[in-house]
Amino acid sequence: MKRFFVAIAAIALAATLASAQDFSAAVELFNNGAQAFNDGNKVEAVTFYQEALAQFTACEGEEAEEKVSQLKELIPNICISIANDQIKDSNFDAALATLAQAKALATEYGNEEAAAKAAAEYG
Repeated sequence: MKRFFVAIAAIALAATLASAQDFSAAVELFNNGAQAFNDGNKVEAVTFYQEALAQFTACEGEEAEEKVSQLKELIPNICISIANDQIKDSNFDAALATLAQAKALATEYGNEEAAAKAAAEYG
């Protein structure tokens, strides 16, 4: 019986350590996204942020939930910004596709403000 409890404790510890590793990986992805954004590479930032979102979603805890909420705000708005850059570059077809993607992501994430903004710019 004692072995059983030791085994259960070991499994619980392993799960906790795995969760901490997932959270650390998510933080690293988030930070990579922030760096890419600060470097002016919005497309790369969105890629990192989407990967971080998936990681944070798999994590438990209030801090992970806050990051999920933050990313669901950031990602569609960065996509809208990318579309605006594409419009400035007269790349209208790409801008329309990016705005459609921004609207779809915003809708999926429950970000009504960004969805409305993308829809208004999408026409």
